[in-house]
Amino acid sequence: MNAQRVSAARPPEGAKAPLGGSDPHAVGERGGSIKLTLAQKLIARAAGCSAVTPGEIVTCKVDLAMFHDSSGPRRLKPMLEALGAQVWDKSKVVLVMDHYVPEQDDESRRIVRIARDWARDQQLPHVYDSQGICHVVVPQHGHIRPGMFCVGGDSHSPTGGAFGAYMFGIGRTEM
Repeated sequence: MNAQRVSAARPPEGAKAPLGGSDPHAVGERGGSIKLTLAQKLIARAAGCSAVTPGEIVTCKVDLAMFHDSSGPRRLKPMLEALGAQVWDKSKVVLVMDHYVPEQDDESRRIVRIARDWARDQQLPHVYDSQGICHVVVPQHGHIRPGMFCVGGDSHSPTGGAFGAYMFGIGRTEM
C-alpha cells in the first residue's frame, strides 16, 4: 500500500519543467507547450514529475487508499501478516463497511467481524461502519479533495474524480 504504478508518459526529450507564466499547461522552451489534462497533471504531481503523457509507467505517491469490508481486511490482513508489513500511513487509509452490512448470515457476520477487529487492532482513525456506500461516504466525510491521487478497492472508485481528484479502482493485491 505504498505506491501505485500508473501508465503515463514523459514529455518529449528536451522539454523542461512547467514555466511560471500565466499558462499552467506550458512546458518547454520558446513558447512551446504540451497541453496536459487534469488526469495528467494529477498523475505528474503524484509521481513527482513536471508532466506525463500516455504510455509511460510512473510510480505515484498515494494520498488516499479506500477499501471496504469485502475488498479490505479479510484479504489484506493475511497478506500483510505474511510479509511482516503494516499499513504504510493510517491517516491515508479509509475503511468503509458497506458490502456485508447489515449482516444476513454467518458468512457476512464473519466478514464484518474480521473488518471490525482488524480496524480496531490497526487503530485506523477513519472507519465507517454501516454509514453508507463507500464511494459516497468517503467524499461526504471530506477524505477526497481536489488534486489528490487516490486508489480504492471498489469498481466505483473513479467517482472520486467528481471532486477534482484522480481516483481509480485497484484489486486487493495492488492495495
